[in-house]
Amino acid sequence: MRFEKVIIVSDMDGTFLGRGATVVPENVEAVEYFNSKGGKFTFATGRVHYNIFKAVKNANLLCNIPAVTVNGACIYDLSLNKIVYENPMNVSDVKEVTEFADSEYPHIGVRCSTEYGMLTNRVNEIIKKDIDGFEGGRVEIKDTDMWIGEKIYKVVFRAQAEQLLEFRSDLERNFAGRFNIAASSPRFLELNSPGCSKADGIEFISNYYENEYKYKPIVFAVRHYENELQMLNTADYSVCPSNATDMLKAEAD
Repeated sequence: MRFEKVIIVSDMDGTFLGRGATVVPENVEAVEYFNSKGGKFTFATGRVHYNIFKAVKNANLLCNIPAVTVNGACIYDLSLNKIVYENPMNVSDVKEVTEFADSEYPHIGVRCSTEYGMLTNRVNEIIKKDIDGFEGGRVEIKDTDMWIGEKIYKVVFRAQAEQLLEFRSDLERNFAGRFNIAASSPRFLELNSPGCSKADGIEFISNYYENEYKYKPIVFAVRHYENELQMLNTADYSVCPSNATDMLKAEAD
């Protein structure tokens, strides 16, 4: 079949989805056509699997191979509703960086993506908006001393762009090597385990496909922001939409 050796891995927000995280019918039709000709399509996203379904109701039909979720921290089969691979964070490190933010940057909002939903220790105006719009899981609000035993995939810090730039510099200086740090937008700073990224997710998917189908696939990555740069470089071909950052446009094929 025409696309039987091809994988397309696409970001969701700002790429597959349109303005306001709405589904673009033309994108759905294109993926359905691609899949019907033997192609393999999936998402690589910062979202947790249950939050994918909030945006794309038929994601389990579009993604015919496992999805890279929470920036590579969890590879999830949307059709079978099961985890294929996971790389949760060190909770002690998460607790420490959250308490650092609370002490030095109390205006910054923090929330964690977990196996069940959202976890935070305090609710400010920014995080309240996230909680109010949250669907697909439950929200836990509890002191960081009660976080031990949680399975945390990702930490998100939220603030105005200039505030996050200063905060990021402090994180990179005080927590060097303890997190993978990347911005997903000017107002979102995301932390994962060291070595955990969407690029690692692409490699996992490529190897998974090769083991399953006995030949090495050709991988196209479709991305739009800084935290996707490694992923573009990992894929065989990289593609970005017109709203991508200049950095990604310079790197994309």
